Amino acid sequence: NQTIEIKNVTHQYAEAKENAIENISLTIHKGDCLGIIGISGSGKTTLLRILLRLLQEQSGQLTVDGIKVDDSHLQSWWNLLGYVQQEVYILDGSVIENVAFGEYRDAVNMEKLERSINLAGLRRFINGLPMGLQTNLGELGAKISGGQSQRIGIARALYKDAEVFLFDEIT
Repeated sequence: NQTIEIKNVTHQYAEAKENAIENISLTIHKGDCLGIIGISGSGKTTLLRILLRLLQEQSGQLTVDGIKVDDSHLQSWWNLLGYVQQEVYILDGSVIENVAFGEYRDAVNMEKLERSINLAGLRRFINGLPMGLQTNLGELGAKISGGQSQRIGIARALYKDAEVFLFDEIT
């Protein structure tokens, strides 16, 4: 509702000689849009993985509205997140199945699906598909471009009604 704070976070990978990130602190206020840039190997993905709680910091902490995100809050935190990976996983299925990822076909909220598609900038692309929303995207998205895959990932995060969006190497 207010802030996500990274406080003095340090992480070092096993057997590495140097820290991947060291003593990083930042505050993200609700509604902020933050981009992190840096050279390859500068710790951007490490920081993202800490935010996702896929990695645990050696020191420091991640808090949301002043509450430390630990194992007891992990599922609640994940429920708030929409994560768009650099390489979005695309099912060998329809546009609907890929946007409403993990939801039973008869449970898909079509109004929410349409809103997500429009916000992700996919409407024109889908209108050009031979079977529209029913078009199969191929194994691992073989029938679509990388940019279209990322837009599917964005639509998926929007469909989930995420409150916090995390993008890895998004263009």
